[in-house]
Amino acid sequence: MTPKFFRLEKVVLGHDEDGDEISSCVLVELDAEVDLTDEQKVVEALKFAEALNGELAKSEIGSKAKISTQAAKKAVARLLADGMVVIDTVKGRGRPMEAVKLV
Repeated sequence: MTPKFFRLEKVVLGHDEDGDEISSCVLVELDAEVDLTDEQKVVEALKFAEALNGELAKSEIGSKAKISTQAAKKAVARLLADGMVVIDTVKGRGRPMEAVKLV
């Protein structure tokens, strides 16, 4: 399952008897390739992984965030420097692996 990204957009439905605006909001799907930075894409991928199992293998971040491996490495490094993620060594498939988690 691939995460989708949305933003809220105000919609005017009409006006009441006093002329005041009656409004609501709708969800508008974002094009993840255009509207989000690499760091935001990584954070969203980590949030999605967190909802499933709490962590994401460092080697899988690029594919899950739909960015290149190099861009993923740079984004994780920036997020790590900003204190937004941590990297833990966890048991992988028979051998230890690095997992990235949101703080």
